[in-house]
Amino acid sequence: SSFVRTLYPNSMIATLTSAISTATAGGQLGLLYDSWALGQSGYAPVTNYLDLVRSIPIDADPVVWLQIISTLVSIDGSYQDGPGHAAFLAYARERLHPLAARLGWDAQTNAEGNAANLRDAVLQALSLFGDQAVITEARSRFESAMKGSKDVSPDVRRTAISIVARHADAATLDRLIATARATKDPLEKENLFRALGGIADPSGAERVLEFGVGTDAPAGLAPLMLVYLSHGHPDLAWNR
Repeated sequence: SSFVRTLYPNSMIATLTSAISTATAGGQLGLLYDSWALGQSGYAPVTNYLDLVRSIPIDADPVVWLQIISTLVSIDGSYQDGPGHAAFLAYARERLHPLAARLGWDAQTNAEGNAANLRDAVLQALSLFGDQAVITEARSRFESAMKGSKDVSPDVRRTAISIVARHADAATLDRLIATARATKDPLEKENLFRALGGIADPSGAERVLEFGVGTDAPAGLAPLMLVYLSHGHPDLAWNR
C-alpha cells in the first residue's frame, strides 16, 4: 500500500469513463480524486475529470456526489474571469439538475444518511451557478419561513436563507440584517451571520462586514465573518 496518484495513459481514459458507473463508491472516489489532482498539477487535462463526472450515475453514493459538487464549486471560484466560464456553468447545471430533481427540497422517507447534506450542497451549488429556478424557489421558501410557516423545516430554512443572502439586493439585505439583530436564538443568529457572509454583491459585502464585526455580532464571531466573506471578497476581508 502507498499514498499515490495514478496517472492513467490516455488510451485508458475512455474505458475508465465508461466503466466508472459500475465501480464501487471507493473506486469512483479514487478515480475522481486522482483525475482532479492530476488536472490541477498539469499532468493530465482537467477535462478528464469532467468526462468522468458525466458518467457518474444519479444514484451514486452521496459521498461521491459531495466530492463532485465541492470540486465544481472550486473550479467556478478559480476561473470566474475565464472565457469558458459560461460554458462551464451550463455544464455544471446540466450535471446537477437531475440530482436536485431526485432529492427535491424536502426530506424523503427512507432517505440515505447523507441526503440532507447532499440536498443542501446541490441546491447551494446550483444557486451559485446561477440557476434561476432554484433561486426563485429559495426566495419563496424564505418568505414562508419569515411568516412563521411550520411547513418549512429548519434544514430547508437554513438552505433558503443562505441562497437568498447570496443573491440579496439592498432591500433583502436590510431584512436579513434586521432579522439577525432581532433574533434571540443563538443558533439562528449564527446561521444568519454565516449566510450573510456569502453575499455576492460587493457593496452588500461591505455592509455585511461592518455589521459582522460591529457591536451586533455575537462574541467571538467577528473573525469568522472575515473568513466567510473572504471566500467571495478576499480583498475586502484582507484589507479589514
